[in-house]
Amino acid sequence: MTSIAPAPVKNSIIIPKTNPPVLGVNFNCITKITIMEELKFKTNINCMGCVAKFTPHIQDQEGVESWEVDTTNPDKVLTVKGDISSKEVEALVKEAGFVVREVIAA
Repeated sequence: MTSIAPAPVKNSIIIPKTNPPVLGVNFNCITKITIMEELKFKTNINCMGCVAKFTPHIQDQEGVESWEVDTTNPDKVLTVKGDISSKEVEALVKEAGFVVREVIAA
């Protein structure tokens, strides 16, 4: 009998079921663990009106677990947590009509 492993998913760890259990853990099925990244960007999202304008572009975006804009920070820092690339976030910001000035190292 041949076993087919699922295709790898970006930023995920696939743990196959094992026999005997690994470290006393009995996996009865394949478990997926997603590694969330935290990305930070300098933007020109200046106020709550800007945040409201940006919200529809990011709120239902696949891979985004949470996001926030610190409008009190002079760099107007957008923080995005989830399984999404910086290029994808940059595209969302630009689509909403805002500027992404720089990616900030986390």
